[in-house]
Amino acid sequence: NGTPLNTSDDYLYVADASENKIFKYTAGANSNTLVATFGGFVSPTSIAVGRWNGANESILYVVDKTAKRIRVFDDDGGSLAFLQEHIGDYSQYFTCIKADHFGNIYVVDNVNSKVLKFTSSLDFLDAQGGDNTFAALGHIDIPFAKIVVDGEGSYWVGFDQLFAIER
Repeated sequence: NGTPLNTSDDYLYVADASENKIFKYTAGANSNTLVATFGGFVSPTSIAVGRWNGANESILYVVDKTAKRIRVFDDDGGSLAFLQEHIGDYSQYFTCIKADHFGNIYVVDNVNSKVLKFTSSLDFLDAQGGDNTFAALGHIDIPFAKIVVDGEGSYWVGFDQLFAIER
């Protein structure tokens, strides 16, 4: 969840829904090192790191409270400062959260088979999907990578694409 080509902010966040905690690890060449444990959650299930122009912003988005809310925190390294939250309605069940290259947040609403798009401050922008579009939408991915083509140069790809995983 770090900035591409900058290993100084590469972290692995792990949600433990049974312990109601999130663990933060530094990514090493052969292993990871636990650097922080964050509590105060109610069944966290999905995590995304905020971005702006591809760079890690140290903002953490967490799907929490049995997939009914999205909480936003500032990660100062050793603790999380609560910033805000979005609470879903009774018919929503959030299963995945991702941030794109430009800071927009995408959330999967599994019950309604929709992808919801928010600004980085969780202002609602758009929704796509439904039963006629997706069959039990469960996960999304927003790829971003640098590809080197011999003799042609380097290209950044994927920041304008979203892949959906259905039943």
